[in-house]
Amino acid sequence: MPNSNTADIPIQISRFNSSYQEATGRQFDWERSGSEKLLKILECSKSLSEKIIREPLWADQIKSYTSLLIKNELESLVDNIDAGNLGEIKKLLRYFKYRHMINIISDSNSSVYDTLKLWSDLADIIINKAYHMIYDICAKRYGYPAEEFKDQTIPVTGCILALGKLGSQELNISSDIDIICIYSSDRGISSGGPFGKIS
Repeated sequence: MPNSNTADIPIQISRFNSSYQEATGRQFDWERSGSEKLLKILECSKSLSEKIIREPLWADQIKSYTSLLIKNELESLVDNIDAGNLGEIKKLLRYFKYRHMINIISDSNSSVYDTLKLWSDLADIIINKAYHMIYDICAKRYGYPAEEFKDQTIPVTGCILALGKLGSQELNISSDIDIICIYSSDRGISSGGPFGKIS
């Protein structure tokens, strides 16, 4: 059993042990390689501690990730869900966010700069995927946004600008995300105002 001088850690460890044993039918091996990463999570963040206590099997999957691997994994997960089910999309993105926040914070070899950069990259990846999935849902429901220009129908596109800590790639675990949605035109011919619904 790992040692800690933090008063809450023994309680968190006990709760995690109970949750892990209930989920797997066996005790978590604190002597195995990588267990120090789990202890770091329990020490560093109460909110992420609660997440991994509720999802104890994540402890068997803690590993280091690059931004490219995170993006590729999300693409793979999205392929296996109903892209038209908004509730399922939200659930997947929340699950994905917390699991990778746990992976990022557990990496003892990362500098503060690298950790903040990876958290910011994670947010960028999730926001980008959410935007495109919601765009497709709204477009199919309300029509693809377009405008008339010189007797042609031109698709209207959009992008998301990040402000604050995300914009400067300094996002931390308690940061709010401030974003602005910008669209290529406000002269749409689609009904239902899809961009308003996407935002």
